[in-house]
Amino acid sequence: MRRRLPANFAAVAINGLFFPTAGRILGAGLLLTWFVSDLTPSATLVATIIPIQDGLALIAQPLFAEWLSVRRQRVWYYTAQSLLRAALWCALGITSYIISDRHPLLLLSILFAVIILDATAAGLGMRMR
Repeated sequence: MRRRLPANFAAVAINGLFFPTAGRILGAGLLLTWFVSDLTPSATLVATIIPIQDGLALIAQPLFAEWLSVRRQRVWYYTAQSLLRAALWCALGITSYIISDRHPLLLLSILFAVIILDATAAGLGMRMR
């Protein structure tokens, strides 16, 4: 236990540094609304980001929580959902760099697909209280 304590503390400290920062940067109120408003003048599409992000996570959470509660090693599932979410956002960044301004509708579709998949995966990471 004592040998693992520094490694666990370092993991928690790194997570505490990156997770809230990424949440603020990718939060619907800052970067994503600007990105969507740059792709389309539709206020409706900009307004759907927050309900999708928060709503899908809250809908998926009880479904995943029940399924996950019977699993023995849940840490692998939490790790997989974190890696999936990171890969989704990295893929969006690479895609937006490659596509740029040439195909805004395609980029907007990919963005909403990433938001939907990320929000659904976020439901796995939430814990029942």
